[in-house]
Amino acid sequence: MRRLLLALFVAFPTCGLWADSLAFALQARAMVGPEHWSRVIEIERRVSHPHHPPSFHALLFELEDRLWLYDSNEGTQSLSLFAGRLAQDEADPTELLRAALPHFSGYRDVTADVASLHPAAPKNEKIPFGCFIECVARWRGLRAAGTSAEFAGILAIYFDSAAGSRGHSVLIYGGEDQPQVFDPEEGSTTRLRSVGETNTPLQIARTLYFRANPTRARLLALHPPEVAIVAHFPTSSRRSS
Repeated sequence: MRRLLLALFVAFPTCGLWADSLAFALQARAMVGPEHWSRVIEIERRVSHPHHPPSFHALLFELEDRLWLYDSNEGTQSLSLFAGRLAQDEADPTELLRAALPHFSGYRDVTADVASLHPAAPKNEKIPFGCFIECVARWRGLRAAGTSAEFAGILAIYFDSAAGSRGHSVLIYGGEDQPQVFDPEEGSTTRLRSVGETNTPLQIARTLYFRANPTRARLLALHPPEVAIVAHFPTSSRRSS
């Protein structure tokens, strides 16, 4: 039976300002890198929304056998619902976009139209609500630099606030004895205090952000390396349907 993929959404509440979504989608594509399938799309909505104009740009990209959507007004979320259907999702993401985006009316692939546009990358590679993308870019850079690690994963952490649920992502990588944590918000890497093999993603999140009291956490294993992070940090990011 096909496995149902639990949705993963990582974003901070937005302020309602409509920024240059095309430039940010292009920057996100450069950060994800050419080794991952990606497309810049223009999304149409039936009505306007405090977080979105009727038309805006976003990035579709592949990571760990899933299709993802980065939107500079909202953040990053997983679109794929079932494992083993990535090619089908890439070929026609219409229904996945419809399920994820309120008032969605259609989309257009504009990758070929904007291929010649190469916005200059900011020195710190910051993009709005881009913590998930920054984790992907950081891991890509570490691999390119020859960093050796037994495991790597993106830990998505969720907090409750007066404005609603908000999310944040950090990159965990390294060996079992010295796991490292890269926090895009701080732009720094620190050592993760030793945790046992039975620790859940939420317990790890609460170790990192004990003052903020995270309410949920999910861990997405990254490959390579071949040794999956789930061997050290169990995750429930996928379950059987």
